[in-house]
Amino acid sequence: MMRILVITNHLEIDPAYRLRIGALLVPLRRRGVELTVRVRPKGLLGRWRLVRSAREFDGVLLHRKMLDRWECRVLQRSGRPVIYDVDDAVMYLQNRLSKWTQWRLTRRFHATARLAGHVAAGNEHLAGLFEARGCRTSIVPTVVDPGDYEVKQHAPPPLAGVGPGGLRLVWTGTSVNLPYVCQIMPALEAAREEVPGLRLLIICDRALDMGSEHGTPLPIDFIPWSVAGEGVALVQGDIGIAPTPCDKFTLGKCGFKIIQYMAAGLPVVASPVGANARLVAEGQTGFLANDLAGWTRAIVALAQEGQLRARMGAAGRQRILDEYTVEHMAEIWAKLWLGYPSREGVG
Repeated sequence: MMRILVITNHLEIDPAYRLRIGALLVPLRRRGVELTVRVRPKGLLGRWRLVRSAREFDGVLLHRKMLDRWECRVLQRSGRPVIYDVDDAVMYLQNRLSKWTQWRLTRRFHATARLAGHVAAGNEHLAGLFEARGCRTSIVPTVVDPGDYEVKQHAPPPLAGVGPGGLRLVWTGTSVNLPYVCQIMPALEAAREEVPGLRLLIICDRALDMGSEHGTPLPIDFIPWSVAGEGVALVQGDIGIAPTPCDKFTLGKCGFKIIQYMAAGLPVVASPVGANARLVAEGQTGFLANDLAGWTRAIVALAQEGQLRARMGAAGRQRILDEYTVEHMAEIWAKLWLGYPSREGVG
């Protein structure tokens, strides 16, 4: 049994940990790889003890966390192989940074890139950032257990008979990304003019509040997000949406909500940014919208054709079963750790 030390910042409170590490514990153990998870302490002594303990293991998996240079030196002296797992542009932050904070992030990025013998990147853009610094990489997407998701049974027109109260767009995510939905609201409102009864369902840690001065004629429903309830809540929608602006942070996003929509059998409309363009097969599992007019056209086309929604939803679900399950991801990780060829991506 190969023993791997996992160093992370969070456990169950972090969706990235739950999906990229927690879900792998059992399937990797079946393949001969035992993960021992440790949260990186805040204190210097605790951090020193943690990285020094690497010599007791066969390898180290850094989950998202970039380390200070002295931590990298201690890990390097352990002589153990290090793989860095990243599914977000953690070398940048969404909010405006002070020069001091960005300087520290940049130092940690370079130090971690020098340390890592291999990088498991959630998309090609992230892989490219590390390849430019000489790292070997594999594309390892964030995946799902399809059994956690109910599958949408798409109803045919008339539209008034679709779902409770009309056809629903659905968006799921954290509240920090709700502004992305607001940015395409004019397109959603334009679609409602052509699709009577169109609504928007938000599954999130808080509701979308447009404010009285920025109210919208598009009715917005809200379901509080929960681990147990998300897979059930998604099928209350009919079309999954994934608006994403293009910047150095969002280019590192790995399109997980698209994977969730497809797992639930929903067709997808998404911005062609980062991994989105790779995940959405244009005209097969959904549409890619380059501008507001494109968003409106895609939504109206799907809203008016129940058979199209059903066909795209089924194709998306099948792609998840073929490429984006926990078992697929466990196989990739087992090959990485057990020494099989590891440069190829998946999908």
